[in-house]
Amino acid sequence: MFTWLCFNTLCALPLALAALLVRRLPRVTPAVEHLLWLLVLVRLVLPPLSFDLATPVASSSSAAIVSSAAPGLGDVLVARATRLLGTNWSTWASRGLLALFLATLAWVVLRELLRVRAVERCVRRSGGGRGRLEAHVRAVAAGLGVSAPPVRVLPEASGPFLWNLGRPILVLPAAEPLPAPTVLAHELAHLRRRDHWTAWLELLVQALHFWNPLFWFARRQLHRAAELACDQWVVARFPAERR
Repeated sequence: MFTWLCFNTLCALPLALAALLVRRLPRVTPAVEHLLWLLVLVRLVLPPLSFDLATPVASSSSAAIVSSAAPGLGDVLVARATRLLGTNWSTWASRGLLALFLATLAWVVLRELLRVRAVERCVRRSGGGRGRLEAHVRAVAAGLGVSAPPVRVLPEASGPFLWNLGRPILVLPAAEPLPAPTVLAHELAHLRRRDHWTAWLELLVQALHFWNPLFWFARRQLHRAAELACDQWVVARFPAERR
């Protein structure tokens, strides 16, 4: 498994370099840059391709030559014993590294599942956005041509965010004062772009590439491009708010 992940990393590295170069080109939008970094993540988890190569069968004359040149029984036993002694250590080392990798993988997956469960509980127990807040969100969403998601108020939240475990939910830190339309538009832009689905792909790649610096770098660039793409979309809808 680790060999497959390393091979995928080598294949994804040129894509990452291309994304860095494309960013410097004029008129390249953040949405295009986001797509390129998304391709890097996808390449990191593509399944391996196996090739079944047929083994040529030796002819009868070749078999006779090999048979006549075959070593004696003693030589065969000595060679086999030497080979076993040499491969035992490498076999145990490979198995140990694989066991360590799988144990760490299980820990990473369990930690993320517990984190998702904790946030889900907080969101489900939070109060619903009713009255003026819900009407305000619906009005902003209608003006942008986006379906308004359910609204929850979570005082512990440091800022607004979309939560997606089933149906997307817009989580706000407070009902009053009403959030600015541009703030809501930014979160609705994430909903429109389906960034909440991209987050699940990130979790999958993180589970397998938690050790990989390329993944963490690509993930940061992906988030950066997503935020810039949302900001660009909001500025286009609210030109008067541009600074």
